[in-house]
Amino acid sequence: MDKNTIIEMLSCDNAKEIQEKGIELALLENNLDFVIYHSSNPEYANNCAKIFSSLDYEKSKQYINDLFTWIEDMNNVGAFEIYDYLKTAPADIIFKDFLVALDSAEKRKDKHAMSILLMLLKDNEGLRNKRQGKTGDGGLS
Repeated sequence: MDKNTIIEMLSCDNAKEIQEKGIELALLENNLDFVIYHSSNPEYANNCAKIFSSLDYEKSKQYINDLFTWIEDMNNVGAFEIYDYLKTAPADIIFKDFLVALDSAEKRKDKHAMSILLMLLKDNEGLRNKRQGKTGDGGLS
């Protein structure tokens, strides 16, 4: 299906059934760059968050950096859903991007983003173990 049509369907101004169909159609796409592009627009962000948070973690690998950017400000629409998704993500999939995001926040002296990332580190045991160099994370280190 045409990606512009899918994006139009994801608008929160549409009926719930149309939005749900847009989510279903987006999830059939192999490349979700068009979805991540629109995720910063509040009109689409909740549905974009639903799309990414329902992806298998392996399929979401290429978007993890963008998802960390999304949660730098928890006032962003959909940020809590993305945070919950990252909270349960396997450390092997998100660890490198987590370190990049944390380093970037530190360099920018963005205390808010650092606080969110450190809270995620606390909430994701596998990520915490991997950062501490422990192997007790279910084989994820």
